[in-house]
Amino acid sequence: MPEPLKIVTYPAKVLSRPGRRITPQDGLDLHDLFERMKVAMRDSDGIGLAAPQVGLGIRFAVAHDSKGGKTYGFVNPQIDWFSIEKKVGVEGCLSFPGVYGDIERSLAIHVKWQDADFVEHEADFEGHFARVVQHEVDHLNGVLILDRCIDGLWEPAKPGEETEDDETEETADAAARRRKTRSRKTRTRIVAS
Repeated sequence: MPEPLKIVTYPAKVLSRPGRRITPQDGLDLHDLFERMKVAMRDSDGIGLAAPQVGLGIRFAVAHDSKGGKTYGFVNPQIDWFSIEKKVGVEGCLSFPGVYGDIERSLAIHVKWQDADFVEHEADFEGHFARVVQHEVDHLNGVLILDRCIDGLWEPAKPGEETEDDETEETADAAARRRKTRSRKTRTRIVAS
């Protein structure tokens, strides 16, 4: 049985380097890598995992589409179209355990990739899975959530801990701000260095 893959965490240098394009001549067993990365992703409660996150500087990622019930293996993926319409959403990362960031992503994308047998594929993805794929392709380009987050990374507040959203000011603007950030009421902001 192969040794389990270990998740590499920030600030490991492999995370900030673009991955190398894979060719059949590399002789990699991509089917085995796909299975091992799926296990590592699921064991860590993740929905996506890129090769740099397990210490491999290659362009390979796995991502699970919960809506479609399928886990994709992306070899040399390339996003060649991003929708103009974007949305800010909360993202975590297995390489940044315990912290999150608010990140703006396109709502739909068009992706070209190869599978583990180097057969070409292309598809449009939208919604949550489009966000997951953008996150994993970022990893393959050496781009981290730290580079994309709007307002720094943050960690959930502990029960009873006061957060920056707990204001006493009662202006209309403050009330609107609280309504807008209500889902973040139990969070406290941090900035990774």
